[in-house]
Amino acid sequence: MDWKRNKHKPTVPIVNADLTTEAGQQIVWELVRQEHVMYVHLAPPCGTYTRARERPIPKWQLRLGAPNPQPLRSDERPEGLSPRHMTPLDSLKVQKGNEIANFFAKIANYCLDERKLFSIENLSGSLIWEMPDMKAVCRREGVNMVDFHACMWGSSRDKRTTFMTNSKELESLRKQCNHQK
Repeated sequence: MDWKRNKHKPTVPIVNADLTTEAGQQIVWELVRQEHVMYVHLAPPCGTYTRARERPIPKWQLRLGAPNPQPLRSDERPEGLSPRHMTPLDSLKVQKGNEIANFFAKIANYCLDERKLFSIENLSGSLIWEMPDMKAVCRREGVNMVDFHACMWGSSRDKRTTFMTNSKELESLRKQCNHQK
């Protein structure tokens, strides 16, 4: 499944759905609840959860007219800062991010109850991991956080991703960057 405004061109058939709507969520539930589905991978958008919003962008980008994004969440307020500190558009993005994160937590709980494997992927250090429903899933028996450093698997980027999962097989991806490149 994907969001209709994803800039990437798919190479396989996909279903476009807005997971902040009941109709979009129903499509996912119909897929996940099928008996033959044994593993569910979820990757919520990281835009409002990223800590990169806490760092100013380089001056050269500012000179080109790039905006300096403001934080929308904090450790104390992972569900979002007060709307009076945000533009209406940012407030809507935070609300939709919360809906998706909470929906994904429900799917993870369903998978755990039905003995299906799942993983939820987001940036390491993302504020999504501080969301109450995500923390509750993480406390369940058999759920682990696996840190995946892409540079240790051939990527030229030092991207750090975390998987919340009940799959022991994903443990093999756990590798810390050794800064050898």
